[in-house]
Formats: sequence, structure tokens, C-alpha cells
Amino acid sequence: MPLANHELPQKLFSLLKSAVNVFLLIVLFYTLQYIFDMEFVCSCKPGLHNNGVLYMVAPPLILTFVVSIIEPFPQERILTGRRFALCSQPLKFFIRLITMSAVWVSTVLFDGDWYFCLMTNLNMNQTGLPCRKDLDYDEQRIKDAYKTTSLDIGFGVICSFLFFWNISDWCGSICRRMKVSEAGFQSKKDLCLPYYRTVYNNHLEEEMRSYVNEKLKYIAAERVKAICEPHLQAIQNQELSRNNKENDNGNNTVSKDWWIISAFDFHQMEIPGTRGIMHQIRDVCLIRKLGERMQRICKPH
Repeated sequence: MPLANHELPQKLFSLLKSAVNVFLLIVLFYTLQYIFDMEFVCSCKPGLHNNGVLYMVAPPLILTFVVSIIEPFPQERILTGRRFALCSQPLKFFIRLITMSAVWVSTVLFDGDWYFCLMTNLNMNQTGLPCRKDLDYDEQRIKDAYKTTSLDIGFGVICSFLFFWNISDWCGSICRRMKVSEAGFQSKKDLCLPYYRTVYNNHLEEEMRSYVNEKLKYIAAERVKAICEPHLQAIQNQELSRNNKENDNGNNTVSKDWWIISAFDFHQMEIPGTRGIMHQIRDVCLIRKLGERMQRICKPH
């Protein structure tokens, strides 16, 4: 019962964490749906405005926070320690933020509306073009030029991100290989053993298993002999003196021994005599402790 009471809070916590993760997944789904479906509305006023900056900064932050919350609670690693696990969380958050920002910025630049609004607001002669419904030929060419430039910049952002990601992954693999090489020739031999060394290890494992089984069989035989010998000896003595009907207690003893050796858990019983010795040792220890306690109580101050 104490074990059940101890496991109950853990089960409740795991269920609660699962429910929270499901809820956060739903929130993430609707957040992504809203973010990627919303359209950027240009202010059509000269200069750089807060709505344009927030449109580029807020969604990556929101997605990064949501993904960080959905991720299971960080577990401590045995080799790294708790301090390293705690210190690695800001780095993971920063890398995740860069990833989300690169994906979001490239997506916005692929669309082109944000870049078209930004460039026309910074140019006094072109301010207000994104808000016009009917554009003439020259204005349409200006819009197409800005959107084409935005598309090119978006491709540059996503390609640069993937390039640096592959470079970092490649550098990480090189560092891991260098660590393996610094481990020395012995570690390399352990990674790729010669053929006959492998054969030797297989034979060694087989012989070890055979030797252990043989010794365990001998130990089991000795235990069986120690358990069965008294009962079998009693049965043998009774069978040899079956014609002697003077000792009725012997019949009871034989009957008891027959039932004992026929029990299904006969192999689990203790060796005769050992339990009595252990009880005697325990009684002697208790009597000694009681005597020492009485001496301390009765000792004059």
C-alpha cells in the first residue's frame, strides 16, 4: 500500500503532463494556422512603423516559446550533470529561435507584401502604392520588381541558413571523430576487433557459461543432498524395520517424511538444522543485549 501511495502522484503528474501537452499541441496548431493565414496590412505611411517590425519579430518568438513549452521537461544526464543541463537550455532556446526566425523571415519574403510595403514607405515618391487597388503599368512594374527582389532575398535567407546548418553539422561530426581518434589505438581495437579475437571471445563466453552451469549444478546437488538426506534416511530406516511393529511413532515419522518430500515446494525448504542454529544465535544475541541493558540500568551513579 505505501508503494501504491508513492506511485499515485507520479501517475497523476504524468497524466496531467500528457493533457497539458495535448492542449499545447492544439494551441500550436491554431497558432500556426492563424499566423500563416494572416495577411500583412501595410500602413502606407512614410517611415518604418512598429507593425512591420512586430510582424517579423513576434511570430518567431511565439512559435519558439510554444515549442519550448511542448517539449518534455529537461531530464538530467548522468554524464553531463545538472549544471550543464540547466546551462544548455538557453543555448537550445537560442538555436530554436534562429531556426524559427529563418523559416518565418523566408516565408514572409517569399510572399513579398511586407518587403513591398517597407520599400515604398521608405521612398516618399512611392508611399501608398500597396494601398491602391488599380495600378498603372509603371506602378505594377515597381510592385513586381520589389516582389521579385523580396523573393530573391527570401531564397538567400533560407539557403544561407541551410548552408550554415550543414557547416555546423559537419564541424560537429569532425569534432566527434577527433574525440574518437584521441581515445587512442586501444579504443579503435575495441570498435573493430580482429577475426580470431572475436572467435576467442565467443568461445570464452561459451566456456564461461558452461563452467558456471556446471558449478551451479554441483551446488544444487549438494543442497538437494543436504535437504533430502535426513528424510530419506528416516524412510530407509523405517522401511528396513517395517516388520517391527513395536514403534508406532516411527510410522508417524515416516508418514510425515513422505508428505514432506512429496510437497511441491520441497526444493525451497531450508536445510535441516540450520534454522535451529540461527534461532539459537538470535536468542543468544537478544539475551546478551538484554543483560547489557539491565547492567546499565542497575549500575549505581
